[in-house]
Amino acid sequence: MANPDQADSDSDGTGDACDGPSIKKAASLKTHGAAGTLAIDIPLDPVHAVTEPRLGNLLTLEVTFTREIFPADGQLDSEVTVTCGGVAVQPTLALNGRVLTIQTSCASQQCLTATFGGIVDSEGQQLKGIDHIHLGILAGDAKSSGAVNNTDIIMIRLHLGTEVKTSNCREDLNANGKINNTDIVWARGAWGGRVVCP
Repeated sequence: MANPDQADSDSDGTGDACDGPSIKKAASLKTHGAAGTLAIDIPLDPVHAVTEPRLGNLLTLEVTFTREIFPADGQLDSEVTVTCGGVAVQPTLALNGRVLTIQTSCASQQCLTATFGGIVDSEGQQLKGIDHIHLGILAGDAKSSGAVNNTDIIMIRLHLGTEVKTSNCREDLNANGKINNTDIVWARGAWGGRVVCP
């Protein structure tokens, strides 16, 4: 039943306070030395997925929901399925209120998909709306174009010597907290790599 005193951002006739939980945002996290842990936002339901250009197969994804969530069966285990290049991989999961952390691995030039099921809020309402995220894994793709090429080297050169922060962490390919010639070397080594995701 609609409540005129309550926002209904998805226009489904149920006020936001009464809706089931939904994904609010998602990000891929990496620690960049002294610069700390920096995030690359993962769009929800994008035309094409953003890429994770930083080196290393180990990934940490952080998914934030609109309200506190719980595994429907009381045990956090199979609520998230992860595939890398279409092949199932086993994630490590941690839940803290509204934030679900997923640790997994996926090699470069693969599409990672995380799908959520069996998640409820404190009233037992199931996840509503988008139930998955996509992340293209492509080492060296600083521009997030899905291909490693000269544009990525130009992006890195534009930020050489600058302080690493969220806005330019894509250019710190080896995540050491410095954007320097080493990152250009890494990009050249990944030249020609591509990923299509989803």
